[in-house]
Amino acid sequence: MIRGNLLDLRTIRKSDLPDFYNLNAELQERGDFNSLLLRSEEDFYADFSKTGYWSESSGWLAILGKDEEMLGAIGFSKPSYFGGTLTVHYHLFKREYWGKGYGTEALRMFTRYLFQVFPIHKLQLLIVDGNIPSAKIAEKCNYVREALLKEAYYHNFKHQDILVYRMTRNEFLDAQNMRIQQKT
Repeated sequence: MIRGNLLDLRTIRKSDLPDFYNLNAELQERGDFNSLLLRSEEDFYADFSKTGYWSESSGWLAILGKDEEMLGAIGFSKPSYFGGTLTVHYHLFKREYWGKGYGTEALRMFTRYLFQVFPIHKLQLLIVDGNIPSAKIAEKCNYVREALLKEAYYHNFKHQDILVYRMTRNEFLDAQNMRIQQKT
């Protein structure tokens, strides 16, 4: 388990699956930018049976409140087109936790964890243009806007642009060194 001030991150357990499935199925809680695709319950459970939602190529951790309530999930995937890069995905399921620092803390913790564990060069975030709260989270966590992918994401009856944010290993280490220097 990765412990933070507001929340903890841990692998998803079999006992989490009913809540995790139901939270993923709540379209109204996904906001204006997350995918509206639904998965069958059978497929959802079958994927867990194969990997426990954690492998070398992709994985999900539960975002838990201090009372163990599942607040969301944060994960990664390896894009097939770039070696040494992982794409990070996150979602807080319950609106009452939006805008209160939970997403920022989860991304900071997960970023640190991924750079500690994997010999990767870069992390990237793919954020729908117009998702200002998610872009602010990326920037608070020292991710840098790198590119704009025109009309790369279909959602809610239209093609939308995607902002690509990145953090390289060196940028992560530089940010860590700056935090240490500011404390002394």
